[in-house]
Amino acid sequence: MSLGRVTALLVAALLCACDSSTSLPAPDILSVTPNQVAVPREVPVELRSPVRVSLNAVIPVRVDYGDEQVRTDAARVWIGSEEALVQWVEQDGTLTVVVPEALDTGSYDVRVALSDGRESTRSSVLRLIPWDDGRQVTDAGTVEIPEGEDAGPVVLLDGGSLEDGGTSPDAGVKTPGEPGPDDPILPGDITGFELDTLGDQARGVPFLVTVRAMGPRAAHFQDGVELTVNKLNGGVSPLKLGPFDFGLCVQLVTVDAHGANVKLTVTDAYGAQGTSNGFKVQ
Repeated sequence: MSLGRVTALLVAALLCACDSSTSLPAPDILSVTPNQVAVPREVPVELRSPVRVSLNAVIPVRVDYGDEQVRTDAARVWIGSEEALVQWVEQDGTLTVVVPEALDTGSYDVRVALSDGRESTRSSVLRLIPWDDGRQVTDAGTVEIPEGEDAGPVVLLDGGSLEDGGTSPDAGVKTPGEPGPDDPILPGDITGFELDTLGDQARGVPFLVTVRAMGPRAAHFQDGVELTVNKLNGGVSPLKLGPFDFGLCVQLVTVDAHGANVKLTVTDAYGAQGTSNGFKVQ
């Protein structure tokens, strides 16, 4: 083969490699956790609550062992019209970002753009709420006594000992002015879900998945969640996990897929989500 022919083939190969990004799928945003964050303006951006953006994409990273930091120039994130600082990047393509200081309360889109031009947006996936709501401080209220009326004797009720308070995080007691364990879960009560780290798995072999609810009423969550997998060449069973017990669910799951960076995502009835780490299925 002539030198000119070899050179032409090499140039063609390089052009194909440079153009390969145009044929790659967009980086699907699997979840944004938590999906509701209280962000006071007076708190410096470095101290704001982080948000995890899980992607169905692998992002190249570089590790600075001197600074003990993981950095990437391959992905940028916007919340609304403001670019968010990327604090941490995991090997499976999960980004940890902070909410930009300029944003007010409201619902915002989240957009991720990769350096090769591919990008993805999820609409109204993150809600910012006032700080007072985020502290979960509820006023029990006061009773106004009309002038001239006797309020009657004051009776002290025995609250019981700590030992007999029950096993649930709130001891099964409903605080005045706050929802109790048996009250229905409403939007905003659960802000996301956390899945324990998963190791490599075998296709078709059941393994345990542990899911924890997040949010102001995480301990009251007893519903179920939908379960999906990010691989188009396979599925997951069951399609629903639950019911939860005091915000916790441990259940066997089977993945009928193969490959690297497999991720499981759970979603509740109001759209709160959580995604696992990326793992390999053989």
